[in-house]
Amino acid sequence: MENKEISRGKPSSRDRLLETARQLFYDQGYNATTLAQISDKSGVNNGLITYYFGTKNNLAQEIYNLFLMNIRSEISMRLFEKKKEFNMALNIAVENRMLLTQKFENPNLLRFYNEYQRGSDAFGKSNPRREQYYELQKEFINPDISDDDLKLYSVCGISMIRSMVDAYEKGYLKMDLEYIKDYAVRFLFTMLHLQEPQILSLIEESRYWESQLNIHVGPNFEILSL
Repeated sequence: MENKEISRGKPSSRDRLLETARQLFYDQGYNATTLAQISDKSGVNNGLITYYFGTKNNLAQEIYNLFLMNIRSEISMRLFEKKKEFNMALNIAVENRMLLTQKFENPNLLRFYNEYQRGSDAFGKSNPRREQYYELQKEFINPDISDDDLKLYSVCGISMIRSMVDAYEKGYLKMDLEYIKDYAVRFLFTMLHLQEPQILSLIEESRYWESQLNIHVGPNFEILSL
């Protein structure tokens, strides 16, 4: 069945499920979206959701991971076009600033992220893609950081961002958004054991490039580059 769909140029069942879930999660949030709704709207048997993804949370995680990859790739490509060099530390600083901005200013993204993360058990699962990403940070940003400190950085960094976004939605972080973003960048690179002058430079440069790149999140988690 899958081969026939591909040969006719139609999206596969898995792709239809992803696209439908992406629309529903964005429009009505993670909690309000059911697997039955995704099955009905996509026209794909409910059992195939379990076959491909296992659980609703796994499906949401795949959608969020794809979103992260897309915005990360867009930032990296645009920065390289403008600077003519690859700087992973700057990429990460700009990425975190942009993600905080978009989550705070896009209510659909904010709702989905917080609802999905509250039901997630990401730290209880092996994630080779995430682990490889942090290994690259060690390679390109601070090769001297220990493996233990790198693991702590990955766990604490994710937890810090989650907590910030959750507290913002609940109205606890009533402060200037730029201050929050500066704090996040400082926290992450302090955990990577960078020196204060390097961190200050990354804060300043990432502020500038976030404003220059003008990347936004549109409907269905689409990355819009203006």
